[in-house]
Amino acid sequence: MMYRIRELQDLYVDACIRLPSGDLAFLSFYGRDGSVQQLFASLQLGTQEGGLRQLTLMTSSSAVETVVTVGDVKRLEKHTGRLPKQTLFGGLLHCWIYDPALLKPSRATRSGWVLRDSPVAQATDLAVDPVWDLVKQISEVPLLDHWRAFVMSELRADLLADLDDEACRPVGRIHPTFVRLPSDFSSRISSYVRNGQLTLLADA
Repeated sequence: MMYRIRELQDLYVDACIRLPSGDLAFLSFYGRDGSVQQLFASLQLGTQEGGLRQLTLMTSSSAVETVVTVGDVKRLEKHTGRLPKQTLFGGLLHCWIYDPALLKPSRATRSGWVLRDSPVAQATDLAVDPVWDLVKQISEVPLLDHWRAFVMSELRADLLADLDDEACRPVGRIHPTFVRLPSDFSSRISSYVRNGQLTLLADA
């Protein structure tokens, strides 16, 4: 499904991600050069100059609307690619506006993102569980793979941000997971080891 942007003409959005705060984290859209440049310019302008600080995404019937606040524009980057002119719609640009935090997990903030094309149930195969891989990457203490089931069961509510709320629900086919380790994550892991709930050997 494609969404239109109410504030601007001839731009069509196929995916949008918002931070847990509700601010824009990722926007994928199509449009012609003039419309795309107008959006980029509007985001850079101040509110007194007519700049945009929120985008309203609408379905073709306008029955569903999603308001996305832009937040701090300085943290956002953009990338554009041109579609072949031989397509049905002629020369279109495919553009992405994104927060670099989506691409690079941070051990400093103990947070990061996993982006998928479709919702996936909790993986049973460690080799294909990107959420667990991310948790291990940003953890300050080493984690063993056979701890995954216990850790994710015990700490899932604290590790994974709820992105189903209206203020931050994603739009389109992309399905994000935001992981943020609680401040006491390391101490909780240590206590699980001391208590014998986590063992060094998988079959212990």
